[in-house]
Amino acid sequence: MECRGCGNKEKFQVVITNYHPMEIWEFTDGELTRFNQPDSGDLDIQVSCLKCSSEDVDAQGFKLEEYDKKKLTTLSDEAWDKKVGG
Repeated sequence: MECRGCGNKEKFQVVITNYHPMEIWEFTDGELTRFNQPDSGDLDIQVSCLKCSSEDVDAQGFKLEEYDKKKLTTLSDEAWDKKVGG
C-alpha cells in the first residue's frame, strides 16, 4: 500500500465495520460454536495514511476484504500510543 499524498508505505489507519447480524449458535457440552453465512452482512473499510491523514491510498493489489486473514495483535495503551505516534 502507498499513500499518494506523502508516499508512506508502512503505517495506515483503518476503520472497519464488519457487521454480521445473523448467526446460529450451537451448544455442545457447554461450549458455544457460532455459524454465519459467508456472504451475509455488511463490510466497510476506510483506509487513511497514519502520517498525513490522507485518504488517497493506493492498495497496490492488496485485497482489503481479506484483512482478517492476518493475525490481530492487541496492544497495551502504552504500546498503542507508541505505534501510532512513531
